[in-house]
Amino acid sequence: MSTNRIRFSAHRSSVGVPDLLSVQIESFRKFMDLHTPPEKQVEEGLYKAFREYFPVKDSREEYIMDFEGYLLEPPRYSPQECKVRKLTYGVQLKVKFSLRALKPDNTVFHPKEEWVYLGQIPYMTPQGTFIINGVERVVINQLHRSPGILFSAKLRSGTTEMTYGARIIPERGSWTEVATDATGYTRLYFDRKKAVPATLLLRVMGLSSDADIVMHFGLADEIKFSALRSEKAFAPYVGRKLAARILDLSQQEFPDPETGEMTYVSRSVPIFEIGHVLREEDFHTLRDRHIDTLYLLKPQYEDERHVVLATLKKDTSYSQTSAIVEIYKLMRGADSVTDPEVARQYVEKQILSTKRYDLGRVGRFQLNRKLYGEQRYEDSLLRLEDVVAILNRLQDLFTGRAEGDEEDHLSHRRIRTVGEQMYLQVLEGLNRLTRAIREQLSTREGEDFSPSEVIQSKSFQSAINKFFAQGQLSQLLDQTNPLSELAHKRRISAIGPNGGLSREHAGFEVRDVHYSHYGRICPIETPEGANIGLINSLAIYARVNELGFLETPYHPVVNGK
Repeated sequence: MSTNRIRFSAHRSSVGVPDLLSVQIESFRKFMDLHTPPEKQVEEGLYKAFREYFPVKDSREEYIMDFEGYLLEPPRYSPQECKVRKLTYGVQLKVKFSLRALKPDNTVFHPKEEWVYLGQIPYMTPQGTFIINGVERVVINQLHRSPGILFSAKLRSGTTEMTYGARIIPERGSWTEVATDATGYTRLYFDRKKAVPATLLLRVMGLSSDADIVMHFGLADEIKFSALRSEKAFAPYVGRKLAARILDLSQQEFPDPETGEMTYVSRSVPIFEIGHVLREEDFHTLRDRHIDTLYLLKPQYEDERHVVLATLKKDTSYSQTSAIVEIYKLMRGADSVTDPEVARQYVEKQILSTKRYDLGRVGRFQLNRKLYGEQRYEDSLLRLEDVVAILNRLQDLFTGRAEGDEEDHLSHRRIRTVGEQMYLQVLEGLNRLTRAIREQLSTREGEDFSPSEVIQSKSFQSAINKFFAQGQLSQLLDQTNPLSELAHKRRISAIGPNGGLSREHAGFEVRDVHYSHYGRICPIETPEGANIGLINSLAIYARVNELGFLETPYHPVVNGK
């Protein structure tokens, strides 16, 4: 009897069916692998998680504890034995910590290195599952909003007025929203709090004056007024509009009500506002004020509504310091600021520091792609060039030269695989662990102690256990038949923690089939009821790239063939 399969199809697939479990297994191996040699552990997610939180210093900066490496001990029992014995199939995590004193006059304490047992981490079986207390579970992949930037253009409800905006979503830190109204005035929201003019952020990042801003955007001509000796020389500029305010800056003395000390407060009084049309008599006013340079709007922008000019007209700040104070008052909900230096340190920590604000690798990739069309920058903080490019894009939206983004397109959503979910959970565990270490180190004084005496591994272990036992995305494996088991491992959920949706608030648009799903997400297989469109399955040929975006193979068509 012949066993050769006869194919009647006209075309044969040039791409073989991929490993259907690779989406689970490969992502876990990138996070943690028993077979990785110690010198290559730096590439793993577990190593990177420890590097996020270590070294740790106490509040008095007397001691410092650092992470030196880790060791994974193989599981004691096989997956089958763990099922029978009702045990967890996992590896034992031992971490090498070093502890030393920072102050040279501390002669009591001696530097130490020690291996500390932190607990058990569930390990993935070759079938892409986890065994927790003898029960087989699977961690399903999460589809969530990608870090990056999203431009929008929509009608204001109940009116025919268009509103334009941009939402900057970092991997860590406050969401920043930019919104433009019908006049072009562009507002900035940090964490959806009260609005401030968007030009404040430009001032904080280095373009401190009106003149710096308009010249950077190419909106103005620079005229050397001090070189104009007479009204006749000034005459050609009569009728032109000012692009930057003419301010009278002064300092006023105020006594401190508590200490009685005199403090100096800068005040600015506008002489001429932006858009002021120059007249002949203005020559003497400007000369009396010893104005050195004038910034006049270029003729092509005099009649065009521009988002930067409209925003500058409503921006009352006049320098980098005044802009920092305004943002500080917004973010802290303060009415006044006594020390501008405190405001500067706070704003820099919140916006200009990677500890509190981080676009991440994916966020930077998306910003580069959307704003520049190429991978131009690599740093994970917002740059001045980014804010300028965002305002230029909003101007294009405002004038109809560009269109808004589709929020539900898969280029704005990414897959958070099992490896990345475990990475986030380990970060949460290490956050608890380092907080306890910092408290313990702060209580030690004039004594000799070892790393194991200040480390409480219970907080780290409980964070890992909670994820597998109670997490929304950790589910009992569907073992009805081999096909349902495989489908469960390739499931994608838009519900869940860390940026996931809730079924109560998810609208129709999020649940609907989108053309970008073609070849990536199955348009048919989804449950009925409250979860419809929120729980999906990967298409057979779909794969997750290194940034978490879904890809699918395609045939290039040349001359219709």
